[in-house]
Amino acid sequence: NDTYEVVFEKVTNSNYYSYNNSYQYSFFIRNYKQAEDRIKQAAEKLKREEQYQDAVERAEKAYLLKSYTCAKQAYNEAVLLKPEKRAEIQDKIAEIDICILCKEGDTYFQAKQYNKARDKYEMALQIEPNSKKNYINEKIAEIQDIDNFLLERRYKQYDYKDINYKDYQDKDRYFTEVLKKYLFTSETNIQTNIIITLTIDTLGQMGSSYTTSIQNKELEVFLKNQIDKSNLFQCFIKNYPVNAKAEFSYKISHDHTIITVSKTAKGLNSKQSDFNNFYPAISSVISNKAPFGKYVLNLNKTEINGQNFDNNTLIKMKNNDGAANALLSLLVPGLGDHRVFHTNNKRGIAIALSTYGLIGGGAYLKICSNNEYKKYLSATSQNDMDKYYENANNYNQLFYGCIIIAGAIWISDIIWVATEGAKNTKNANKIRQSFLSAYYNPHYNVTGIAYSYKF
Repeated sequence: NDTYEVVFEKVTNSNYYSYNNSYQYSFFIRNYKQAEDRIKQAAEKLKREEQYQDAVERAEKAYLLKSYTCAKQAYNEAVLLKPEKRAEIQDKIAEIDICILCKEGDTYFQAKQYNKARDKYEMALQIEPNSKKNYINEKIAEIQDIDNFLLERRYKQYDYKDINYKDYQDKDRYFTEVLKKYLFTSETNIQTNIIITLTIDTLGQMGSSYTTSIQNKELEVFLKNQIDKSNLFQCFIKNYPVNAKAEFSYKISHDHTIITVSKTAKGLNSKQSDFNNFYPAISSVISNKAPFGKYVLNLNKTEINGQNFDNNTLIKMKNNDGAANALLSLLVPGLGDHRVFHTNNKRGIAIALSTYGLIGGGAYLKICSNNEYKKYLSATSQNDMDKYYENANNYNQLFYGCIIIAGAIWISDIIWVATEGAKNTKNANKIRQSFLSAYYNPHYNVTGIAYSYKF
């Protein structure tokens, strides 16, 4: 059935061999069927190559999109098109099978079906070559940790602080604050260690307890009221509810006293034995600018876990540096000065000395004047009479000068003491107003008015 063509032609191409310088004739037999088959085979090969490249390209795109089933199907098509590429493509198909198993394992893992997930991961681990061994081993180890945790959570009580540290800190600050406020209103000295324990189970049920190193009924009632108001958040580990415990420990030292203190020009003093112990707190309340007088103070030295929280209340204040001290200066010049002037304690002495010195000097001058006048009366000559009279008159004038100056100093001191005393009274009223506050004692259910000072 083949088609042949016989050709006898003259060769005119100079490249062909010429014999005896004559033209060479060639004889050809052409098989057109064979040529057509070769052309057809070449076209089919080119088509298979294009189909192979298309299948590989589709497989790679599907793999990148994690459409593993489509990728595997495309790679199988490529193997059929080019069987000689089977070994190379089989490695890629193996990776796809691993990805499919890992994806199924991840799905089971998310659904908490850990046994099925482990089976898928172990199946993927058996396939070679395997570029995801590290990931698979990590997932298997994670499942083992979860299995151990699920067994452990049946009996273990976890530390709430490790699960919800922020809420633990908030509650710790809350308990510190309420203990501080309680101690500020307590009228007893307290040295104790307190442990507050809060628990929560997997159903969200709360439990609470406390212990103290001393017996104090009032403190125990307070603690019970506070912990009954406190709740923990539900605790989860690996998305499973667990039992948890929060423990709060406090070392408390609280000293309390009510003390009467006097402030004078010499400083602060009190007859009570605990004056020295509370002196820093007293000097903070009764500052240098505070008026002279008597103070009744409610002092509290509180320490919680090494932190100092002092709270001091001014219960009563009576200043004695007011304008009424002018009466003392009226009796004795300079006597009221030391009670109204806080910075110049020697001013009253200077006033008294100058006043009495002038009065004494005036008295001496008056005596001298009287003596000269007597001499004037006894004189027999006009010269002696004029001299003694002039002396008597000069001494008398100096006498009045001393008395007038002394009186001016005395009167000015009285006015000055009254003015400064009025300023002190005004300042004392301001201090009273700044200290004045209402209070409520929850332990005794009483209200009242108090002077308070915070620092």
